Amino acid sequence: MVSLWRCIFDGCCDRSLPKQRSAPGRCLLDGPAVGLEAPIANAASPEPVAPASPSPIAEAPSVSTPLSEPLFSEALRSEYNGIDLAGRSDDQRSGDDPEAIAQALFGAQEAMEGNYRESSEAEIGNERSVVIFTQENLPDDSVQAIRTRLEFFRVDGPWQLEWAGEQYRCQEGRGQQDWGKALCS
Repeated sequence: MVSLWRCIFDGCCDRSLPKQRSAPGRCLLDGPAVGLEAPIANAASPEPVAPASPSPIAEAPSVSTPLSEPLFSEALRSEYNGIDLAGRSDDQRSGDDPEAIAQALFGAQEAMEGNYRESSEAEIGNERSVVIFTQENLPDDSVQAIRTRLEFFRVDGPWQLEWAGEQYRCQEGRGQQDWGKALCS
């Protein structure tokens, strides 16, 4: 069974309580509650906030089929620039939650200016998982957004990051306006 989660990060989503967050923000859940969005006015409040109206961000259908090998094919990897993971320790590349690993490795480590936004989509299987981690509205004169694909596996233990790659969307006049692996100028 595959679960498709989509979180808009201002903190991290608590999947055991999808309508609550560890920091002010919102969490979106695709699945039985497709499109439900739960803003939290006060993160310390123990009461969940009633869901808002369906969000246009959460329009992806629920996925309930096992992951297939094509999800991890070389053809998909060839659409991304591979990231050298040799400089990352095993502790940084493994853990119980693939999305948390993606956030820790590729998320902003400090506050960003402007309309910077991070989002994540994950397909979690029993032995293999894929996380697409996206950073948008980067404070950069050439790169508007970076999309990172992270592939994980596990065998009787924590998730292990097996491969990661990036795609870019450029600022207007600085390269491709859709996702691609060409560097922005």
